[in-house]
Amino acid sequence: MVAEAGSAGEAAIQGDENLAKADYVSKSVQTDCLMEVAAGTADAAVLDLTLANAMIGEGTDYASLKIVDELNAEEYGVAFRKGSDAAAAVDAAFDELKEFAAPLGERAEVKLLRGSAPAELILRCAKDEGCDLIVMGSRGRGGVKGYLGSVSYAVVQGSPIAVLITKEEA
Repeated sequence: MVAEAGSAGEAAIQGDENLAKADYVSKSVQTDCLMEVAAGTADAAVLDLTLANAMIGEGTDYASLKIVDELNAEEYGVAFRKGSDAAAAVDAAFDELKEFAAPLGERAEVKLLRGSAPAELILRCAKDEGCDLIVMGSRGRGGVKGYLGSVSYAVVQGSPIAVLITKEEA
């Protein structure tokens, strides 16, 4: 069994009494885990579900692999301490994005999407709105370490239209 070192997948293996009994090898990135399974040197990989959905199955480089179990669902949310000024700061940042897009008129729109599968939400929104470009940020802390996060990677893999990724300043 393989998983990315330091990932939630590794924690899931270590925290599950059955998975913890398996021979385990850590890899530096999740994509290396997929390569191990595809090559037959590992029986299973524990991956970020967003990345797995984008990388595994028909039409991918790993068409012969399949997702057989979901250990947990990822939920993304923002919470603020009562009385915190952070909510106002987030609202201000969102307003700033809307102001940035305003001169573009109908050619650009800023949307706040709510749900538990960010890549799927972004791709569905782009399709529903007839977009010809997706612009998104990446901190590079997930899927392809140092380059793209798991959500941005999944959007790039699943998008039939151009995706522009901006990196967070170091």
